[in-house]
Amino acid sequence: MNKEKEDFNSGDLLNKIIYTVGALIIVIDSNGKIAKFNRKCEDITGFKEEEIIGKSIWDFFKQNVSSNETNDVLEILLNSILSSSFESEIVTKDGKEIYVLWNNTFIKDENDRIIWTIGTGIDITERRKAEEEIKKLNEDLEKRVKERTEELEKINKDLEQTLDYLKKTQQQLIESEKMASLGSLVAGVAHEINTPIGVGITAASFIEKNVKKILDDFKNNQLKRSELENMLFTANDSINIILSNLNRAAELITSFKKVAVDQTTEERRGFNIKEYLKEIVISLKPKLKKKDINIVINCDADIEIDSYPGLFSQIFTNLIMNSLIHGFEYKENGEISIEVVKDDGDLLFIYKDNGKGIQKENIKRIFDPFWTTKRSEGGTGLGLHIIYNIITQKLNGTIKCESKEGEYTIFTIKIPI
Repeated sequence: MNKEKEDFNSGDLLNKIIYTVGALIIVIDSNGKIAKFNRKCEDITGFKEEEIIGKSIWDFFKQNVSSNETNDVLEILLNSILSSSFESEIVTKDGKEIYVLWNNTFIKDENDRIIWTIGTGIDITERRKAEEEIKKLNEDLEKRVKERTEELEKINKDLEQTLDYLKKTQQQLIESEKMASLGSLVAGVAHEINTPIGVGITAASFIEKNVKKILDDFKNNQLKRSELENMLFTANDSINIILSNLNRAAELITSFKKVAVDQTTEERRGFNIKEYLKEIVISLKPKLKKKDINIVINCDADIEIDSYPGLFSQIFTNLIMNSLIHGFEYKENGEISIEVVKDDGDLLFIYKDNGKGIQKENIKRIFDPFWTTKRSEGGTGLGLHIIYNIITQKLNGTIKCESKEGEYTIFTIKIPI
């Protein structure tokens, strides 16, 4: 072994090359002692070669292992493959820590035992610092991303809850609007039937009064034939008045009952379109009588469908009320036409009024919820939105609007049947 060391140390040229080469070079003998320590190593570590020669390699490398593990680590190092590389941490003379990437070459004897380890290294401290900085930045970024993700998840959850609340509130408002519309209809019908009932009561009171007088005259033997005949003719006229007004009230109540019941339920049944549209118009007479509005229904009498009459009632009640409130706002008379035709498996409704029309820039917004030009007058902006939802979502149909200011508004509705 001593001869091998002498052989290795005997070449002056080799020593000069090792000492002056620009890379870190350490030569380690089979016992793990440092045999060569070149100038680059001196420059980087601050140690002189004479301070290091003969010391254990583990005195040179920073040790992050216990003394019991040192021999195991050394064994791994000295018994590695012929050429290998690893990174190590070195503590300089002034206590600084540097990182070196080593490429090791192992020289073996004829028995395949390692007798020399030549370690060629490069200083990778800056690279390691950069890697550590990048790692730290990545960790910080991951932390921030995680925090931001959690924050966004919370925001999304809050938004979902808010959206759910708004949907429920909107649905409640829509239901309130439906009930308010029905309530207005009830008030109108109640007011409307007061007139025929009042007339009927007046006529009945008149008959009662005359009958009482005839009975008194009869009891007193003062009844004249002419008075009896006159009373009978008058009673007949009064009875006709009573029947006419009661029939009028009954017709209104019957239509209202059909429409009101249908509006408060979504029961599916068969019904005649023309007759049902007439019922809707009759139920709206108290509203229509405030202005001279003529409603014309153009529909074949034999169109029968199986659907949801309550939904159709809501659609056309809202359309007619929309015309009364907006279309005929400044007009005392006008006409509404409802045309119904079959169109290749669809039912086509063309609703038209000759009111003031809709401004061009407003047409695209009329089906938006809560959009109204009557906010200051208590408008909710839900009437046409309800119509749109019923047609597109519940009846799987379509609705479009066209209008010309000062002339007309047309709603074209297509519903599959």
